[in-house]
Amino acid sequence: MPVRISLDSVEFCLECHRFEEQGVTHPMKVRPRDRFRGIVVPPDYVLSVDGKIICVTCHTAHGTDGNHFLRRSGRGASGNTALCNGCHKSP
Repeated sequence: MPVRISLDSVEFCLECHRFEEQGVTHPMKVRPRDRFRGIVVPPDYVLSVDGKIICVTCHTAHGTDGNHFLRRSGRGASGNTALCNGCHKSP
């Protein structure tokens, strides 16, 4: 069973990282299963206690800044493709 974290973690992150500074970002505080049928969130992508996407779904505080602390990353200009493909599989 994956670890679950409180939605308060979003507010914790935003104490230092203002939302406006984040640029384009994934919707947060939404349940993937409610918005997209058939989507499977990998077990290493942490969701809130009630199954919503939060900052730590995609980011880890213990990564490296070179990859924006992403849970998964690849090489090249679109290194976040590995992360996105975790849920949004390429055809």
